[in-house]
Amino acid sequence: HKESPPDMKSYKNDCCGQPQCSVLCSGNLEGITDDKIRQWLLTISPVSFVHIIKKKDKRYGHIHFRNHSLASEFYHEMTGKTYEMGALKLRFTAAKYFNSNSHVIYKKVHQVVAAQSTEVKIPYALYQEEGSYIIVAQTPGMNSTNKPDVTVGSNKVSITGRILSPIPTLSKLPLNNTLSIGLFKLNIELPEIVGADVTINVDVSDGITSIRIQQPAAQP
Repeated sequence: HKESPPDMKSYKNDCCGQPQCSVLCSGNLEGITDDKIRQWLLTISPVSFVHIIKKKDKRYGHIHFRNHSLASEFYHEMTGKTYEMGALKLRFTAAKYFNSNSHVIYKKVHQVVAAQSTEVKIPYALYQEEGSYIIVAQTPGMNSTNKPDVTVGSNKVSITGRILSPIPTLSKLPLNNTLSIGLFKLNIELPEIVGADVTINVDVSDGITSIRIQQPAAQP
């Protein structure tokens, strides 16, 4: 979609007028306001965004981010899929530069991570019960729709995920920040080798992630 630069007098954020800091959102969105999309997107966005620019009569809008790295991270995690917002379906694709057919080129994920701070370190505990191992980790901000990925191989457990901002609507950089926000990866070594036929159950509640690795019952 071609679009003229926004009237800079209408917006106070530095992201406006910079296509490289935006991602296109499109679908059957006629009659849908930017605020409705914003409220829905806050529940699934992997990163914080500044605001959404969309005219009510258009089928598309633009998600604006503080910088190109955040736009890139959002793009690579959200593109290539169709999302449902109630009865509506929408997709996220590359924005275009003003008055041009050239699309924004977004940084690859590894470039985004390299440009950010080191991975978040999260505390955890490992328990053993008969026939199973249980890992409990403090993952503030995570919930049932934002569960970590867990893989088990031999005697090693790898847990990866993302701690989201507790207040995703804030768009300004904090004056001081000691919150654990961002990517995390846990590599845990079990005291014994487990088979490939283990059952993995992940539960997230109130910022606590519980992972049960259940070995199959021994055959008589």
